[in-house]
Amino acid sequence: MKSLRLKWDHKNRTWLFCDDNLKDEPLYYGFGNIITKLTRKEGAVIARRALHKGCHLLMDTSYFPDSYLLYKNKEDIGGAWYENKQLGKAWIPCVNLMGCEDNLYINIEVRI
Repeated sequence: MKSLRLKWDHKNRTWLFCDDNLKDEPLYYGFGNIITKLTRKEGAVIARRALHKGCHLLMDTSYFPDSYLLYKNKEDIGGAWYENKQLGKAWIPCVNLMGCEDNLYINIEVRI
């Protein structure tokens, strides 16, 4: 399992990676919306805390508790388009994260 720290950039209204290899890279093409939906599923207090303190994106190729399955639609420019019926469709820079597997399981963790 991979855990990546994310922070909310209030100025540009997007999530940014905090880890070394992707530091300050924004999450575009729907992936930021997926992170926001995941924080809101945790409740209003947790979502607000994530906006101010950040959160961790948890990713794996195997199921882990409370994770959401994303199916790969197609690979595209160093990443892939993934989809989930509840969360929507998004491009993920998976080459830099875990490799573009057919299925990814994701969730977020907001530490209190």
